[in-house]
Amino acid sequence: MDELIKDYIVQCDGVLETKDIHKAEKLIHAIVRMLGSRIKNIDQGLDSYTSYLGNHQIDYLGDIALLKGKLTFYLEQTQEKGFDLPALFYEVRSSIVNDESLSEQEMKEILDKIDEIEAISKSNEPKNKKWFKLRPTMEWLGTKGLTVAVNVLKLITAVLAA
Repeated sequence: MDELIKDYIVQCDGVLETKDIHKAEKLIHAIVRMLGSRIKNIDQGLDSYTSYLGNHQIDYLGDIALLKGKLTFYLEQTQEKGFDLPALFYEVRSSIVNDESLSEQEMKEILDKIDEIEAISKSNEPKNKKWFKLRPTMEWLGTKGLTVAVNVLKLITAVLAA
């Protein structure tokens, strides 16, 4: 994912250098389409995604500059933290779904618990409140197998480190 973002940043630089409005428009839509589910509110503040402009001309080059800034910031944040939390949740869910040793009922229980952890991670509460909410999950985790425990512990650690 980092390589894709770096490539988009380079493409933004190229468009800003050439001032090619048609390439800018295409690149904006490609970035939002590819990264919209990964980077929250990536289209926020972009002229090309604002409906109230009326007769105002869309500033595609301004949008490219804004997107480049958002991508750079996102890349710096994920590198500082050492992980990409949404990608980690996706990875752990995939691991659970692909674990053939789990019954459907066990898989559902674990995925529900992962959903709970994700909801806690998205809250704006301080770490000590998040930890208080995650403690029962740690107790529950003691009843699970090693593979599940390792995967879920990655999530809990990442949530508390974020």
